[in-house]
Amino acid sequence: MESAPDPSPTLELPLAGIKVLDLTRVLAGPYGTMALADLGADVLKIESPAGDETRSWGPPFVDGESAYFLALNRNKRSAVLNLDNLADAKKLLDLAVRTDVLIENFRPGRMTRWGLGPEKLMELNPGLVFCSITGFGETGPYRDYPGFDPVIEAMSGFMSINGPPDRFEPYKAGVAIIDLLAGLHAVNLVTSLLIRRTSTGIGGHVSVSLFDVAVASLVNVMSSFLVSGELPERHGNDHPNIVPFGAFQASDGLLMICVGNDRQWQSLCDALGIPVEEFPGLTNNPQRVEKREQVRSLLEERLGQSTASEWADKLMRNGVPAGEVRQLDQVLNDRHVIANHLVQSIEHPEVGNIRLVGPPFLVDGKRPDISIAPPILGSGQGHIQAWLDGPATESQ
Repeated sequence: MESAPDPSPTLELPLAGIKVLDLTRVLAGPYGTMALADLGADVLKIESPAGDETRSWGPPFVDGESAYFLALNRNKRSAVLNLDNLADAKKLLDLAVRTDVLIENFRPGRMTRWGLGPEKLMELNPGLVFCSITGFGETGPYRDYPGFDPVIEAMSGFMSINGPPDRFEPYKAGVAIIDLLAGLHAVNLVTSLLIRRTSTGIGGHVSVSLFDVAVASLVNVMSSFLVSGELPERHGNDHPNIVPFGAFQASDGLLMICVGNDRQWQSLCDALGIPVEEFPGLTNNPQRVEKREQVRSLLEERLGQSTASEWADKLMRNGVPAGEVRQLDQVLNDRHVIANHLVQSIEHPEVGNIRLVGPPFLVDGKRPDISIAPPILGSGQGHIQAWLDGPATESQ
């Protein structure tokens, strides 16, 4: 087995020294700021006296701490400010003068009404990178609408392409995928402006909306509609344009097989013992798309002879992308997950030792540690004064 990437406390993370004010709640913003924290940024999460809504989202809870909140707030500190209070709003303004990045996900105009809009803050701190995450953007007829991921999935058409193929019963994704993508787009925008700032000294205001991200995330499906004018069909776990590319029944469960080209089709047939020359009408992908049910019957007749795990191992070794459909307990006990230290443990001041999924990337061949447990509300209040006593940002 190859040596695993070990977490390292001495790892030089690329955003070390960057200060981030996190004024976001729920998912898209916290996921983005957590990614910045994983990359070494000093993230101070500013919460209302009631705290981030996800602190109360459950069960499950661990000694009063929400599993949902724990999933999105590692490597951050928490401080409480009531921005409806003039003194607290002034304190936030003073913090913004001493920060590199501010990320917020209030509805458009809310920060300006508090006297904390991007124009004012960037006038005081020209190097500030100000990032807004909204439901529907800062322009257009929907700009003031509230946006939650399932609503965005519904309105963007994302739900319409997911679900069973035999009836119109659209499904949302099992996790709030549009929120996650929006958070990552925010990270991309923020880091891009930080790079630009190194040569100009100027930050900027960037904005990303869940709705725009959802429409853009339809990629090939939307492109197919733009080209053909035909509404996409739902194919369940199958692919509309590639066959075989979906979940197939083995002797004990489902096996996901993704054949992306005709060479892989040949390899699949070889591994399953199917004489491909006996099926000349399935030689190329367009033929297989037209005869997807024939392909399914042909494959499942062979796949039923062994388990999903056995077939996955054999197919992967033969260059065919395949994997058994697993439950989460199987995932966490997988040797690959264990070898790569994807799950880490950290001491939480209230809960004790907890296990969390760590950063999903390596830096210089090493996985960053979870160095700070998801914070108790207001536990980093002293960090406000430390920032206020510190120097202004280097860009000023």
